[in-house]
Amino acid sequence: MDLHGDATALDNLITDPGTAAELQKQGPVHRATSPTGMPVCLVVGYDEATAALSDRRLSVAASHAAGALDGGKLSPDLRDALLKSLTNSDPPDHTRLRRLVSSAFTVRQVEAMRPWIGRLIDDLIDRFEPNGRVELMDDTTLSLIGNGVYLLLTKSERAARLRAEPGLLPAAIEEFLRLESPVPTANFRVALESFEIGGTRIAAGDMVLISLQSANRDLSKFPDPAGLDPARAQRRHLAFGHGIHFCLGAPLARIEAEQAIGTLLNRFPQLRLAVPPAELTWSQAMFVHRLDTLPLLLS
Repeated sequence: MDLHGDATALDNLITDPGTAAELQKQGPVHRATSPTGMPVCLVVGYDEATAALSDRRLSVAASHAAGALDGGKLSPDLRDALLKSLTNSDPPDHTRLRRLVSSAFTVRQVEAMRPWIGRLIDDLIDRFEPNGRVELMDDTTLSLIGNGVYLLLTKSERAARLRAEPGLLPAAIEEFLRLESPVPTANFRVALESFEIGGTRIAAGDMVLISLQSANRDLSKFPDPAGLDPARAQRRHLAFGHGIHFCLGAPLARIEAEQAIGTLLNRFPQLRLAVPPAELTWSQAMFVHRLDTLPLLLS
């Protein structure tokens, strides 16, 4: 696809899933403009996003050096500090930093925390149970938990199914992640050399932005991509990223969501939204996708 056509407003992609669907029909890569006014090559296809996330020719560190997030307004000292963080570095620095902390986030280590997580969730829920109404985003939650509860309660049959088949909850968590990815886009990347993504030429120095949210709703990979199906065979979503920057906290996030949502469903059989879904508002940005409020009625 020719990247020199009309720019696509990135805000539309973030706030309207239909925009991603239209873009995917036209091709997997498009030209867009970041909130700081910087032109970017926007990747919306699943296969292309997966490849780009693990391509060493795309540098996270170089994007910060180029001022992708701030339009070049950060002080040199602050930018240097950002470049030394795990999420904003490339190998070999990234390899060294990740090795230092990865042992604390293995599936085995996190599984050992399950009883403690369960007790913490029970303690938090005990504080609001007598009230009959709770603001979830203020009181048991993270973006994933709030987004997941929202998806369950907008259609009552979804919650009823998980109560009847609790073994589906881990798979449902994966669908929550796919449908309402807490982080809509991956970190900016800069092409270190010229190459192609999905048949599209990326020039050295081009800024590349990978839409995890769009990739997770790619019709070629997920039939009925807007539907929530815990029994879905294809569950390799990109909500936690892919490659060397795959989210270290993914096992912990999954267990927290499973424990919290499962406890809410079990303890409150009549759990429901306190307001119509249309009245809820979202915090929508490139790296944030969460509800501002989520008022619930417990009984």
